[in-house]
Amino acid sequence: MRKSVWEDDGRTIADMSGIGRPALWAVRRRSGKTEPKAAPDAGSEALDLTRKERLFYALGALKAALLIGAAFMAGLGLVIGFLCMLWS
Repeated sequence: MRKSVWEDDGRTIADMSGIGRPALWAVRRRSGKTEPKAAPDAGSEALDLTRKERLFYALGALKAALLIGAAFMAGLGLVIGFLCMLWS
């Protein structure tokens, strides 16, 4: 049988005090709030990249995305070609 009365034992599972609602249409700036601190062992280090290196990273990501898109388009073209041959 279920308990009808809920009792709070006071434990905190996750601290949600520093989290705000996301903006729907525009980026809102935080007004005087401090950013939540990341754990010291977060695993990512800040990279000091030059403008040229950032450009090459962005172009490399774009090239990878276009390559994946081209593979999907080629597969779709093969399927459509096979179905056209089958139905004609």
